[in-house]
Amino acid sequence: MTLARKLSLLVAALVLVPAAGTYWLVGTSGGTQWLVERVSNMAPAGLTLGTASGSLLRGVRLHTLAWHSDTLVVEATDIGIASDLLPLLQRKLVISDVGAASLKLQVFDSNEPTGDSEELSVDLPVSINVTTADFPEVRYISADMERNGAVGFSGSLRGARLKLSQLSLRS
Repeated sequence: MTLARKLSLLVAALVLVPAAGTYWLVGTSGGTQWLVERVSNMAPAGLTLGTASGSLLRGVRLHTLAWHSDTLVVEATDIGIASDLLPLLQRKLVISDVGAASLKLQVFDSNEPTGDSEELSVDLPVSINVTTADFPEVRYISADMERNGAVGFSGSLRGARLKLSQLSLRS
């Protein structure tokens, strides 16, 4: 085998192996499950991600997601997310459709004075655009009331600035 042929095979392998790995990661259910497991391990305390199916190319279904803190519980089931990955190269995440079969928000009274509480700060390195979000079964629970309804919205998050272009609340 000539040196030129060996170099050609080496270059082909250097291109094909990362391309195949990338496709496995974003184009297969196994790659999506692997990514969700990695994210779950790095998630902050209180956040629990369930199992996932689908692929980042064709849409992901997360079976459960939960956030538990001293003052808030958020639980969602059967979450579907469809996104476009190409804008990520420009630090933009475009989510064309997101929704959940059910969403539960439970707020607990805090004994802390509101002036001393730490504000949630979200300053992401990517901007996020959501074309359509639909949550047909939302249950809101607080100490003095319980409501059922539906929520839909579209908007964007850039840095720490949230802009809603549409919001619909139905009860």
